[in-house]
Amino acid sequence: MMRKAGRFQALRRQGLESLLAFQRTRLEDLVAHARQHSPFYRDLYRGLPEKGFRLEDLPVTHKPLIMEHFDDVVTDRRLKKEEVRQFAEDIANLGKPFREEFVVTNTSGTTGLRGYVVQHLSEWETFFALNSLRPAPIPARPGNRKRLLAAPFSGFRVAVVAGTGVNFITPMAFLIMPPLLKRFSRVLLISTLLPVDEMVEKLNAFQPDRIHGYPTMLEALAYRQLEGSLRIRPMDISTSSEPLTPRARRAIEQAFDVFVENTYGATETWIMAKECPRGRMHLFVDGCIVEPVDAGGRAVRPGERSERILVTNLFNFTQPAIRYEMQDSVIPLAEPCPCGSPLPTVGLIGREDDTLYCLSADGAYVAFPPMSMESLMLELKGYRMFQIRQLERNRIRITFVPAPGEEPGQVRQRILDHAAGYFASHGLGGVLVLEVEPVAEVERVQRSQKSKQIASLVGPPADLEGRLVYR
Repeated sequence: MMRKAGRFQALRRQGLESLLAFQRTRLEDLVAHARQHSPFYRDLYRGLPEKGFRLEDLPVTHKPLIMEHFDDVVTDRRLKKEEVRQFAEDIANLGKPFREEFVVTNTSGTTGLRGYVVQHLSEWETFFALNSLRPAPIPARPGNRKRLLAAPFSGFRVAVVAGTGVNFITPMAFLIMPPLLKRFSRVLLISTLLPVDEMVEKLNAFQPDRIHGYPTMLEALAYRQLEGSLRIRPMDISTSSEPLTPRARRAIEQAFDVFVENTYGATETWIMAKECPRGRMHLFVDGCIVEPVDAGGRAVRPGERSERILVTNLFNFTQPAIRYEMQDSVIPLAEPCPCGSPLPTVGLIGREDDTLYCLSADGAYVAFPPMSMESLMLELKGYRMFQIRQLERNRIRITFVPAPGEEPGQVRQRILDHAAGYFASHGLGGVLVLEVEPVAEVERVQRSQKSKQIASLVGPPADLEGRLVYR
């Protein structure tokens, strides 16, 4: 892993032109491998030249297409979708490799459709190598060096606040580590479904050196640190999976006195971008290709917001994701970053799911961030897609598309029981109206055909300030 990281770092020192040449070589190798070993890509690329093709000549792919043809997409003929699905949905397999040599991660993303991504352990190492890099070094803080030198003897304590009931890539990245990292690390997984009071208790006992998590949850913990109930001194904090709002950043940095490293990635593509100390998101062009495109699939100009992005993972040869459509929006930026990194930059908009604010019996607003809702649903089986709509302040509707062979009424009851118990544990028992309904397909926006997975139709309350409780 360290050798790979060193090679990436040396390549970056050569500048953007060398990075783009490397990117092109990796793309040609990936396409050649996919054509040779994947029946799906062999048919998809029939008629295209083996060399000299333009990136735009390659057809766009997307999750429904890849999942429908999974057995033909993967390049290792031993991999079968049904076996992968059963492995990924068994909570007992969390943190375990599949067939002793593959990492399986689970995603629903912004569409609500379940997906499975498989990569070989050698490819997983490359993920760690890329993740270890930063666009520009972060200034060291007093006292950190001493704590880092002590880490090999005491174990570097890492707390991960994320969805832990399924094989999300965030917890998996800390459960399946290269051996040396695993040897010198102590990892505490904290589920986003826990009440914040329980998170505080666990963190106070663990005293982490580093925290990684979803921004909304780390913002909630920052308020507890400022209030004094949380008492920890992390050296490093990083976030992923949700937009990091200016409000969340201010709260986290004020509470913990650290630079918050914002990371942009996806299960299918790993790390796509990281933030430098100047506050700019730098694309990891040595690990993936990101194409910001408009509604018609045409590349947008610098300064324009994209409707979606097409991404290509340059290192997952096991389950190739080539020009893979994602519903995220970015704004490509033309001017170089003052930090000096050769990596190009983007303005990040990302996923646009909503935080749901409900009113508890004692008059406090209870916040439910999108990733908590996604974690809640992904713990359940029996459906293909889902959506959550907050129709009124204390009225929530969950719709789902039943999986083939499943009895919709039974799936509905499982979702209703599970969700009702979750909301009750967060102080909303008896005051929240919960509706669960099977549907033939999820609701889509007419213009873009996007499917917003978690949405509030009432928005944040006007009197939110001073009455908010993160449960």
